[in-house]
Amino acid sequence: MEKLVKVIVVGAGLSAGVLSLGCRRAKQPPIDCGSLVSALVNARQASSEVTAVKQAAAAGNACDYAEIATRAALNADLYALVPKLLDAAPKDCKRASTLLGERAEGLARAAETDKAQAAAQDVLRTDPTNPYAELALARVAYAQNMTTKAGVLAAKARKDGRGVEAERWLGRSALGRLLYAEAEAHFQSLLRSNPNDAEAAFTAGVCNDKLGHYMQAREAFLQTLHINPKHEMARIYLVVLTHNAGFNDEARHHLAKLGEVIPKDSPTYVQLERLLDGNSADGGPPDAGAPKARQGMVQGKR
Repeated sequence: MEKLVKVIVVGAGLSAGVLSLGCRRAKQPPIDCGSLVSALVNARQASSEVTAVKQAAAAGNACDYAEIATRAALNADLYALVPKLLDAAPKDCKRASTLLGERAEGLARAAETDKAQAAAQDVLRTDPTNPYAELALARVAYAQNMTTKAGVLAAKARKDGRGVEAERWLGRSALGRLLYAEAEAHFQSLLRSNPNDAEAAFTAGVCNDKLGHYMQAREAFLQTLHINPKHEMARIYLVVLTHNAGFNDEARHHLAKLGEVIPKDSPTYVQLERLLDGNSADGGPPDAGAPKARQGMVQGKR
């Protein structure tokens, strides 16, 4: 167990001084929760998720803790921790359908597509409404560019209780089909669950830009930068967005801030600088003016 904790801490780049975070009073926690809580906080996960992990550890039921801790790791995109948490679960609950479904989703997130699909299908034979297995298959379908199928599976996973992560994949599926209003609604739902979700804020901005909603797009990109001040794409969008709207002073402000994140002699910076100097055409209507959305533009892999 001590080795597992060290692996998690090193992987999250966290100091030992912040490990407890409320876990020290746990009644013989079946798995030390301090390092996981630290990683969740570092990933800016919702406080309710952090509290659930602490409470599960304090309750002392190892099987329940494995389920709740693994779900939290999946939701925070700490996918490398998923197999470690599941492997640390007691033998008498490792074959529980919930844990097997979580393992399938973890495999899908780790891009082990064939293993994820086989594991998910195996779970669904005995547990046809397992939300983790359903979302695993949604992830697999999305990876195979079957966005409609991914949306159907994600909707089923949400109905069966997968919650925020199902909402994320519903949003991604809609975005992949150019259904910007629908996608934006899903990402706004994510933000209501966790205002610190950088992907949700940024992609809501992308959708609003594609819909021609200048103010909503600008606010979403600013929210993204509040969450992650070094979010390069949000800053790039703001440069072009505000320039095309005629707010050149603000555009230059965002370009200067971008210069603190990327080299000023990089092709991206130079191109934007030329845009503001009037030597390059902008994106034009019908968008609000930011760079065109493209596959893979959303924050992270998740």
